[in-house]
Amino acid sequence: MKNDAITIRIAAPLKRRLAARARLERRSLSAQAAHEIARAVAEDADVPREVTRPVLGRFAGVRVPTESDFEHVRRTMWERLSRRNERA
Repeated sequence: MKNDAITIRIAAPLKRRLAARARLERRSLSAQAAHEIARAVAEDADVPREVTRPVLGRFAGVRVPTESDFEHVRRTMWERLSRRNERA
C-alpha cells in the first residue's frame, strides 16, 4: 500500500532520462521513480529491507518471529495432526 510521499529535486536531464525509461516500461514517472529507488535499496546490503516498530510490554527485547518461523510451526502442527488422525 502506498501511503507515504516525498518531494525531491533532481537535475532536468536526469528527470528526462527517468521519464523516457518510464515511457518504455509503461509506468508513470512517479511509479518509475519508486521502482528505481526500490531496486537501488534492494541491492544495498547495508540498508535494512523492512523497518519494524519496536515491540512493547512483556515481549520487549524478544526476537520477532519471521514468516519462515510461522511456516515451520504450521508445517509441524499439520504433521502432528495428520499422525493423530491416522491413529484414530
